[in-house]
Amino acid sequence: MKTRVLVALLAVIVTAGVLVLKLKTKVDWDKLQSIEVYTDSTLGKEFEKSGDVDLSGKAHYTINVEQAKALLKRSKAEVQVLTVWKDYKYAVATFSEGIPLRMKVSKYGGFFFILNYGRKYQLRESDIEAWDRLWEPR
Repeated sequence: MKTRVLVALLAVIVTAGVLVLKLKTKVDWDKLQSIEVYTDSTLGKEFEKSGDVDLSGKAHYTINVEQAKALLKRSKAEVQVLTVWKDYKYAVATFSEGIPLRMKVSKYGGFFFILNYGRKYQLRESDIEAWDRLWEPR
């Protein structure tokens, strides 16, 4: 009897945690104003670990925000079991409200990681080609 109660309690706690995480990490892509992609390969761990990275003077370019919104709205948060990063770019997404999101964007496979939340997002298979083109410098 005690085991059943403990298992039920654990299930409730895990479910509540998942729901809170989903709410906390929900991104309103409609409020996206810009995405700046940084080309400086020396950002590395400084960009990933620190919330206050000085990006002034770092080489960057912006991507088409309307195209990005359309693709990002269809992305799905995933549980990150194992992710292989072959090559990637760093970016900062700015919104009309809220804090900027720091992103690590894979050049392969149609996925990205929001560093602020520690969450991986995956694009739909049908969107990957457009996603890859979006991130190329213009």
